[in-house]
Amino acid sequence: MKKLVGIVALSLTFSLSAQDVQDEAVMLEQEMSDESAFIQEEPAPAPVPVIIAKVEEPAPVAVKLEEKKEEKKSEYPKIKQSGAVSFTPRMEILGSNDASGDKIDNPAANQRRLMLGWSYKLSVAVNEKLDLNFRLSEPSAEAGTAIAGSGSNLKNMIAVYLPNAYFTWKAAKVFHLSGGLLNIANNTALDLETNWSEKDPSKVYGNQYFNSLAGLDFAFPVTPSAKIFLTAGIVDNTNWNKLEIAGADTVKPYSDGRIMVGADLSLAEKKVSLRPLISVKTRGDLKINDSTINSDRKPVIAEGIDMSFKIATPFSLNANIGAVQDNLGDDKERYNLIGAGVEPVFTFGGENSKLFTIRAKYAFDISSNGADSAVSKDNDKKSFTNHIDARFAIAVNEKMSIVPRLRYWQNNGAGWYERTTKAYVDNDERSKSLARYEIAFIASF
Repeated sequence: MKKLVGIVALSLTFSLSAQDVQDEAVMLEQEMSDESAFIQEEPAPAPVPVIIAKVEEPAPVAVKLEEKKEEKKSEYPKIKQSGAVSFTPRMEILGSNDASGDKIDNPAANQRRLMLGWSYKLSVAVNEKLDLNFRLSEPSAEAGTAIAGSGSNLKNMIAVYLPNAYFTWKAAKVFHLSGGLLNIANNTALDLETNWSEKDPSKVYGNQYFNSLAGLDFAFPVTPSAKIFLTAGIVDNTNWNKLEIAGADTVKPYSDGRIMVGADLSLAEKKVSLRPLISVKTRGDLKINDSTINSDRKPVIAEGIDMSFKIATPFSLNANIGAVQDNLGDDKERYNLIGAGVEPVFTFGGENSKLFTIRAKYAFDISSNGADSAVSKDNDKKSFTNHIDARFAIAVNEKMSIVPRLRYWQNNGAGWYERTTKAYVDNDERSKSLARYEIAFIASF
């Protein structure tokens, strides 16, 4: 019984202790909750302003720096050089037929030659306003020196010739002045005049006057694609060849003068070019043996126009027409020479479509008198001449080309071969021809 009472008392005591602990825990949790609520409800303290002291930077110390001026190098003088060397095996065959067409003895032996030609050009742009130009060449210029075969002249291989030496002053955009040994390119008017004066179809301005004229050139570039010019000078400036008339010795104690007026025009975005020209050659009296031909200072007038048309990328067309009028002596006879030509040009092949170039020119001229009026006044026979010039150029590379070429002239009456036969024949019914075969090897730089 005592044990039972003790166990009950102990259990009661334990229960009361557990209840007290539980009550304390509840009270502690309640206090913590109240404190948390108090903390959340308390406002945050106001931010304390921070004052940052401004530190003044020291004033910059002036340092004198010496400016270095960069010296701009002048792009002048500008120097350009170019040149070419050519070797040309050439064969010429002269032919003559009588009125019935039968072949007769050749007026001269056939010629076989190895031709050498070379040229060197130097251009110096001194400044924006002044250019200097020079050209050296072998003495026969574009005709070439025969270094072997018929008419060879080895001493010409080491000779030097100066056909061009001139300045160009670009005074303004619309006015340029050139003076000295000018470079005058071949053109229809000058070629026909040379043909007439030399009585030889193979003679053109380039190989007779070496594309040279001592004088002044006044050029007026009206627009970037249009230029007009006036050129005046002395014809026989660089190389005077002895003129023969009817096989007689000729004395020429004067220099012919030349005045030219022309233009260089480009149209349709440079697809069309026109180059008209009028040339007036003045002259004095001509003494032949003991007699004198009085020219009365009557000029030789030549006019012509050269045209070029770029029809498509591989094809272009060149054309020309011109005439020559000449009064010589006191007989008042007027010599007329009219000529025209057309030349299609095809360029094709290779990566740049310039590997092959084919040119085939046909030209003709009609003369109203077959001989010099002063020598044969009664000869009014008209003479008709055909001319074919076919070339096939192969561009081995940019600096070398091979050019086979055939030129053929045929005349149906008294015309221009009298320089070869050394005689004029009135009412000549013969036909004469010249065939020139060649292949040129040309290297340039």
